[in-house]
Amino acid sequence: MSYRVRIENTQHEFTVEDGEAVLSAALRHGLILPYSCRGGTCGTCMGKVVEGRVSYPDGRPPALSEAEEAVGQALFCQARADSDLAIEVREVRSADDIRPRKLPCRVERMDTLAHDVRRLWLRTPGNERLQFLPGQY
Repeated sequence: MSYRVRIENTQHEFTVEDGEAVLSAALRHGLILPYSCRGGTCGTCMGKVVEGRVSYPDGRPPALSEAEEAVGQALFCQARADSDLAIEVREVRSADDIRPRKLPCRVERMDTLAHDVRRLWLRTPGNERLQFLPGQY
């Protein structure tokens, strides 16, 4: 069984399969929603369920309080659709949609691509995700 999900702010629609996380389905359909840990502990993927119902197979995630859940907030990295949904969540479509952040990172590797060009392989902390779009620098 699959359900329809509509993002209210952009009117984008996609389908989510039974047992699939809403975030995973959105990414599979080429829609970029903010996320970081994908484990329910950071809260980056939080949005609002305007219509419909979601559930959490492993119980309410740590980053979602009872009060937030009571007013319709959801962590889409863990939320499974139990019906068709209408949600409100920020979509990342351009570099302007990504909030600038400073993250500590470690240089893992450096490759020489040309005499004046280097490619750096950076490792961010395990609980952080560096969001970017192709071509962004």
